[in-house]
Parts: sequence; structure tokens; C-alpha cells
Amino acid sequence: MNKLIMGANWNRFNLILSVVMFLAMLTGITGCKTSEERKKDKFQVSLSFHLETPRDGSNRNYTIQVLRSNPIPVNVEVTPFVDPSHIASAALIDTLGGFAIQVTLNNSGSFRMQNITGTNRQRRVAVQMINSDNEQRWLAAPKITQPINNGSFIFTPDVDSREEAEKIVRGVNNMVKKIERKNRF
Repeated sequence: MNKLIMGANWNRFNLILSVVMFLAMLTGITGCKTSEERKKDKFQVSLSFHLETPRDGSNRNYTIQVLRSNPIPVNVEVTPFVDPSHIASAALIDTLGGFAIQVTLNNSGSFRMQNITGTNRQRRVAVQMINSDNEQRWLAAPKITQPINNGSFIFTPDVDSREEAEKIVRGVNNMVKKIERKNRF
């Protein structure tokens, strides 16, 4: 009798294992990635948001150039008010004239954005990008016209193509995942 029970358990185990393997193959959870996919997963982009501020001669602010084709000087605070730890996700969205990057902030980032944009109308928010290839660049500096209360910051990036914007968005989301993994432990 023990042999019959033991045989039934092995058959059940084999059936469950077969179903799990089939589902893994069906959904692509095989763990096999091409070198290009691994490279995309490792590429990271750090975004930080800096508030425009009047020059005061101190080392707390400096002048940057936004827009590569027709540079605009903007004086910004050295310390960002939103950094990568405040970002929940990024997405590329379609707009009337093309596309934009939408950055969704976590609770802490939303609170900071609401406070800064609520008290600094007509100033600019300069968006700085530093990627894992060590490229540093200012992507945009939109003017604050109204408080941002929904935790979603949308800007049109100074990029050469939609593909470059997609790469930035993917890199931001990779950075978010890295920060989440780090905070889990």
C-alpha cells in the first residue's frame, strides 16, 4: 500500500512540475536573456530636479545651460529638491507635437513637488540627467505655471530622437528598481 501512495505522490509531483515548466516557457520566465537585453537592464539614469533661483554669489547655486541647439542660461540651486529616491516610475507619453517624459513621484517626492511648485510660480524646474555611461546633461527647464498636486511631472526632453527618450525612461525605471531592491534589505 505504501508503494501505491508513494507512486501517486510522484505522479502528482511530476504533473505539477510539468505544469510549472510549461507556464515558465509560455511566459518567457526562462532566465535566458541576450547580451543586449542584459545591457538594457543595467543601463541606469539618475534624474534630479533643481529649482531656479536668483544668483546670490554663494556656492549654493550656479548657472546651467538648457537646450543644446539654442542654449538658455538658468541659475539653479546646487541641491536638488527631488532626487532619484523620490521617483516611483517614468513613462514616455505621446503629446500633440510629439512626446514627453512623465515622471511619477512617490509620496515624499509628491509632497516636495507640491510645496516647491506651490510657492515658486514663474520659476523653472531644471531636470538633470546622469546616466550609467557617465553622461551628464540638462534635459529641460519648464516654467512653473501652477502647483503640481498629483505627483506627476511631465516635461519635453531635449533629445535627438524618440529612441533616446525611450532609453532615458528605461534607465530611470532601472534606477528605481535598483533603489527598491536596496531599500528592501
